[in-house]
Amino acid sequence: MFKNIRILTIVLLTTICWGCEDLLDAPPFDEFAPENVLVNQEGIEALLFNAYHIANRHQSLHTWTLPMESSTDIMVVSEGGVAGLNSPFATFTWTADTQWLNEWWSRLYQVIRDANVVIENIGNFEGDETVRAVVLAEARFLRASAYADLYNLFGPVVLRTSSEEPTNEARITEEEMRAFIETELALAVENLPHPASLPTDYVYGRATKGSALGYLAKHYLNTRQWEAAAQTAQDIIDLGYYALEPVFRQAFLVSNEGNNEMLFVWTSINQQGYHTTLPNGVASPDFLSAPNIPELVRDPEVMAAWATNWRVTDWIIDAMEAEDGRQAPAVDEYIDITNSVRRYSDQRPDNRRYMKLFDPGGQGNFHGVDIPVIRYADILLTRAEALNALGQSIDEAKQLVIQVRERAGLTDHSSIQNAAAGDELRDLILLERAKEFIHEGKRREDLVRHDLFIANATSRGVTVDGPHRNRFPIPAEEANNNNLIVQDEGY
Repeated sequence: MFKNIRILTIVLLTTICWGCEDLLDAPPFDEFAPENVLVNQEGIEALLFNAYHIANRHQSLHTWTLPMESSTDIMVVSEGGVAGLNSPFATFTWTADTQWLNEWWSRLYQVIRDANVVIENIGNFEGDETVRAVVLAEARFLRASAYADLYNLFGPVVLRTSSEEPTNEARITEEEMRAFIETELALAVENLPHPASLPTDYVYGRATKGSALGYLAKHYLNTRQWEAAAQTAQDIIDLGYYALEPVFRQAFLVSNEGNNEMLFVWTSINQQGYHTTLPNGVASPDFLSAPNIPELVRDPEVMAAWATNWRVTDWIIDAMEAEDGRQAPAVDEYIDITNSVRRYSDQRPDNRRYMKLFDPGGQGNFHGVDIPVIRYADILLTRAEALNALGQSIDEAKQLVIQVRERAGLTDHSSIQNAAAGDELRDLILLERAKEFIHEGKRREDLVRHDLFIANATSRGVTVDGPHRNRFPIPAEEANNNNLIVQDEGY
């Protein structure tokens, strides 16, 4: 297991709060006076790592992944309090008051706040100039990636680049939003380290050139800037560092963290406040073990399994060919806590579980498996999709898709090889993405990108009241506090 940025955050905050006997006794970082902390390299890096930590909490919790997938055709969330909180997303009835929307907005702007303060105080950084440039690039990356996530969710938002801006500010335009994200990520790329030559003290989980290029490629893809998406994906390939893990399932194992498929991950450890909650609802409360997940034997006295159930839909598993290695994490047969053999599929439809992300050492509700944000498979499929949209280099686009399929153990690629360029190949690429990225929170954006999100919902019998559902509303808390912000039409 790599020492990761979450552990370093604990160490640095504990060092700064030297009067506290325990980390849990420490006040939040934003309660420290900047004039007391941001006067040297250690204080600035501590705030930077706090920004990483908040961003981690944004995407490593179930409150991010569940809405991104249960609003589509690959996940069903049922039972328990979490199902109730998630219900507005599954039924397309979310409003500006929906709890998780306010949490997303708040966390992302906290990341932006900390990044802004780091940038404003970088002049106090007394260390090596090269290290200073990297810290500045990391702050730019965190700020730009937070804005990219906000834009993906809410469209153009308020652009805050200073810690002293007024509460009341208007949203910027689509063009201004895109230009800021693209410029900031490009600046970050310049000074972030190459993943093959990281400084010795550059802990796992910090951003690299690949991380910033990955966010930029996905931003271009999601905004349909096909040429830029294709070129940025190629820039990542040309780094000569990233590669697909030979075996699909092993790319996600805790014992294999830090592998060359991951451009950027949100790191987790099985400690409260630095954990992920994603595994908690995948296993049902009666789950003990499964033959196809030999690393995980759940001790009910140690590892929680929530009453809620995060179920993968039958169609996506059934769409995988018999030899597809992406079936490996799909659990149907399992041993329950009475040592009886059971099958999820015997209990109800759409009931199998996808145990790709799990921590054998989970403690209670706290799991230490890292959450992939951008993988090399995503980059290969990004370039393939963009080339197809451009109508260029179609043979190359197909080979990129085949490369991902081959890693999954597939040998018959006739459906890809014989597909016509355009919509037919696009649909096959989207299908590959649906199979490849289960529980990575990408299905919603894939459908939105091709104007298929609402049609996908209505085809499943969900009533959708208009195209405004392609984006989420500005959360009520922000709308109530900011007199200049204009809510989206339809909300």
